Amino acid sequence: MVDTQSNQNLEYIDCKYQFLENGTLITTVIEKNIKDTSDWKFLHNEEYLRIGANTFKINSLTKKIMGLKYGSIDIFYQPIYE
Repeated sequence: MVDTQSNQNLEYIDCKYQFLENGTLITTVIEKNIKDTSDWKFLHNEEYLRIGANTFKINSLTKKIMGLKYGSIDIFYQPIYE
């Protein structure tokens, strides 16, 4: 994650996110194999993504990367191929 306001990288816990077609998001903390579920959905012509109670601006969404913005924080996700 990058805080664009302070131009710093932020640390995060290593997680795996599974976006299911039915609107369920499964988050797994990889080291501890702890799973949590929430919901997700697109908003405003798929320009925004709501995950639980938080709404993110979608900057990019391709097969190779998902870039989201939350305030001054840019978040980037890459797919995991198993």
